[in-house]
Amino acid sequence: MSLDSTTLHVCNALLSATYGLMFLGAWSVQRSERHFLFWAASLLVNAICVAGFAYAPRAYPGVVSLLILGVVVAIQCLWMGMRSFDGRRPFKPPLLWLPLISFPAHLLVIETLPANLAAAFGFLALTLMAGGASLYTLRRGEDRRSLPRRTCGLALFAYVPVYAISAIDSVAGRFDNATFLLLSDQVICSILVVSLFSVTLKRSRRALEAQALQDGLTGALNRTGLEYQLARGGRLAGRTVLAVDLDHFKLINDRFGHAAGDEVLQRFAALARRQLGPGDLLARTGGEEFVLVLAGERGGRSPDQRAEDLRRLFAETPTPWRGGLIPATVSIGLADVSPGTSFCDSMEAADRALYRVKQAGRNRVMSAHAISFPVSA
Repeated sequence: MSLDSTTLHVCNALLSATYGLMFLGAWSVQRSERHFLFWAASLLVNAICVAGFAYAPRAYPGVVSLLILGVVVAIQCLWMGMRSFDGRRPFKPPLLWLPLISFPAHLLVIETLPANLAAAFGFLALTLMAGGASLYTLRRGEDRRSLPRRTCGLALFAYVPVYAISAIDSVAGRFDNATFLLLSDQVICSILVVSLFSVTLKRSRRALEAQALQDGLTGALNRTGLEYQLARGGRLAGRTVLAVDLDHFKLINDRFGHAAGDEVLQRFAALARRQLGPGDLLARTGGEEFVLVLAGERGGRSPDQRAEDLRRLFAETPTPWRGGLIPATVSIGLADVSPGTSFCDSMEAADRALYRVKQAGRNRVMSAHAISFPVSA
């Protein structure tokens, strides 16, 4: 059974409207996720335009030009949604040029040139907008190498040959390609919508994993995150474990307040993070307790020396607080992970070294296999 053009237009419009309402529903639940609103607008505008092509009076060229502009704007909204998803400013002046130019240009073309050339001009505008949106999706964004993002970009790119073929058919005077155009749109639109939802789902899952594995205050790993990263890291032998404790932290809280104490914790975590190299880990395992796992030397400095560098840096960098400075120091115990030794055993050895540091007066580094540091620079 063959479907007439009007039926296909209506089916496409209903499909696009349904997808648009799905994104609108997603936005109503998560108002901060504005990309959902842009994608909803894109699909709803497209639905109106597709239905308009079926029922709009062709005797009025301005109506056809408006419908062409509407589809261009629909693709533009999808592009702006991707920019919003990436944390970029959705509205960018170059994105407005094609829609602003396409309407008067198409209106002029449709008044001065044959209908087939005017239709080809409209498809050319759609080809350019779809190509631009596809290139942005494939080349920009932190997740541009993920499968959902690539699928989304390739789905957008699939519109380019579809619109290009339609433009060529229009120039050749073949106007019986509506079935090809509409069926292609149904398939591509469905793939595009699924990939857009997959992109957002993947990012949401990453955010949940980060919340589960990271300390909310300092951004360091929490205990669960540390265990997870160690399990993923494979071989532990040759690494060095640092047990770190901020000295007299309770006195800081009592004197300056807990907000100031939080600032000191964040300051230490930021300084420690700057000292990390490839394969190193930083975790907050308690109130003022941190653990660092060092993969080895960095910049010609041994793990013992790197620990002393961190201790000295923190002691020499007071935390700014309400016009003043909060001095603070740390005590560090360290232990090497030897072949056949578990991480827990090395952690206990580092804790024992840390205990000796506290007995010796704090603000120093002590190794489980040596007597005492600081290490000379």
